[in-house]
Amino acid sequence: MRIVDFAELHKMDFTISKIAPLRQYWANWSSFTYKERPNCGLIYLSNCEVDYDVKDHPDCSAKRGDIVYAPKKSFYISRFKNSTSDSVNESNFLINFELYDEHGNPFILGSTIKIITPASSSYYHRSFQQIVSLFYNNNTATSRIKALLYNLLTDLSLEFHKKKITAQHYASIHKGIMYLEQNLNSNVSISELAAMCHVSETCFRRLFKEYSGMSPKQYVIHHKISKAQMLLESGSASVADVAAFLGFDDPSYFSRLYKKKTGHAPRSAVK
Repeated sequence: MRIVDFAELHKMDFTISKIAPLRQYWANWSSFTYKERPNCGLIYLSNCEVDYDVKDHPDCSAKRGDIVYAPKKSFYISRFKNSTSDSVNESNFLINFELYDEHGNPFILGSTIKIITPASSSYYHRSFQQIVSLFYNNNTATSRIKALLYNLLTDLSLEFHKKKITAQHYASIHKGIMYLEQNLNSNVSISELAAMCHVSETCFRRLFKEYSGMSPKQYVIHHKISKAQMLLESGSASVADVAAFLGFDDPSYFSRLYKKKTGHAPRSAVK
């Protein structure tokens, strides 16, 4: 089966199928063995830690707040420890799924367990929680669940990809990338970003596209929609307030864009 670098996934056209989210509850020192995992799995460790014994690969450990990717057909033993789960609080969230490229061919994101320590664990905790809750409460919301998982995988891919910024190839545009991320509402131009980085506009556009898989404008929109999801789900602001906060002058345009990117209207995310 074709293997795709997780860091490159956000640049691809791909589809997701056979999505099966779960809450799991593990006792301390319990274990589970996969001799050949039947699908891909994405796991968020909310209230436990796990040691993985992996066939033909180095063993590894994951802590609370980590995300674990387990590829299809992998062979491993999970040993759970320091679990504080109870009848209300799960040990972890698990989302099983299959990935297909634009030609309908299946692929995986590596041949062994990957452990991700995300920059914002709370954001991913909410994302997993929302997907699992939607499935449990309304498992007919297939398109919304698929859109949320698509965004989750894309964000994780960007997490991997961001690590490449430390490489010399992208060091020259580091300042411009950080400026965009920290100033989402600014109307800074490409020429200003290029000048900030002491490179030409052509060079900045090329390196930025290689780094993110998007244009600077698309990159800002992606981050704005992710920020909007967090604000709406917190219940701290209305749709109009969130649109204004993120620099959208027209709430209707914001709503259309939000639905296009997430698969559902912003009003449905408000708690």
